[in-house]
Amino acid sequence: MSKKYGHCDESYLTKEEMNGLSDSRLLRYFRAVKDIYWADREVASNPACLVRSRIAKNSARNLLIQRGVMSGTVSKNLGFLVEAEIWEDDEERILSTLSKKGIPFLIHPCRDFDPAILSQIDTPEVFCYGSLQWIAQIQASHGLYRGYTRRGPDPRLKTICSMPNFDCQVYYPHFQNFLFNNTHQMITLADFTAGFDRLLEQYGGKLFMRPCTGFKNGSISGGVFDRISFDEYIEFFQEAMKPEDMLVVDRVRHMDYEWRTIVYNGLCVTGCQYGSFDAATQKFGFDPAPGLPERVRIKTEEVAQAVAWAPDPMYVLDIVESEGKLSVMEINALSTSGWYDCDVGLLVDAILDCEGV
Repeated sequence: MSKKYGHCDESYLTKEEMNGLSDSRLLRYFRAVKDIYWADREVASNPACLVRSRIAKNSARNLLIQRGVMSGTVSKNLGFLVEAEIWEDDEERILSTLSKKGIPFLIHPCRDFDPAILSQIDTPEVFCYGSLQWIAQIQASHGLYRGYTRRGPDPRLKTICSMPNFDCQVYYPHFQNFLFNNTHQMITLADFTAGFDRLLEQYGGKLFMRPCTGFKNGSISGGVFDRISFDEYIEFFQEAMKPEDMLVVDRVRHMDYEWRTIVYNGLCVTGCQYGSFDAATQKFGFDPAPGLPERVRIKTEEVAQAVAWAPDPMYVLDIVESEGKLSVMEINALSTSGWYDCDVGLLVDAILDCEGV
């Protein structure tokens, strides 16, 4: 059997071969084949079930082709390199989708990037998907920018992650008319720290803050702060960031829902719910769920087509709903963002179609 785990020509493992695998790789093998196994059992008892599913999937892809999102000619010359244990809840669906589509893939252990693993995959190009830090390592070691390789030992590696473009200082001006944080100001960490009391008074006792950088220094992704939480976290901020690092500061606003959408060629490929407001706890939290309301798809495409700029050929556009109004929360890179309950099949087809890869 081929040692290329996930290769489309790979057969089922024998008992002896399974005994030779590590626990983590064995677990991933079962995850990858489980959906296929259960689908076969389901078809045996009710063939119409999977037939309807395939018709729905093909209809969705044909609709995207008709609308000009995809060309209809999907390349089979691209493999996938996925960092393990980053998107644990989604990893099984992603690997299962790649297996069913016959797309070669490899799982990279959750540690520093190891170029030696590339000897195990022989596609002309390899799309990389993982954490910000891991993708940054790949880009730094292989000279990647805007999805293309300028230098490096393995020109096959591809990312869809133009890191500088996901800094708020870069993309906020382009999306200004659609931003949820439409009364924001940008200040340095030093000014934020020194003027926190004034800012608290200005914003009514609490405020929203996030780093401008798309890299999110020190794993600080942003949040709501009052005097108590500021005193608790200020030392962490100062250790993880430089005094001159820029922050976005704005008033705190109620959010009802947030959706993750994927934009390609100015149109929405797929999307899903990302978060929601819990009336019981009176808190907004992470709450992924499949499906994208038509109004959100329309808003996504309205924004993408009105903004005469894009950070990458494909990118993530997060839409928030507040008091009945839809706005842009932020944008993110496709190679480093969770796909959650998006339609992975359509997303992978778009990646294969994308000229930027």
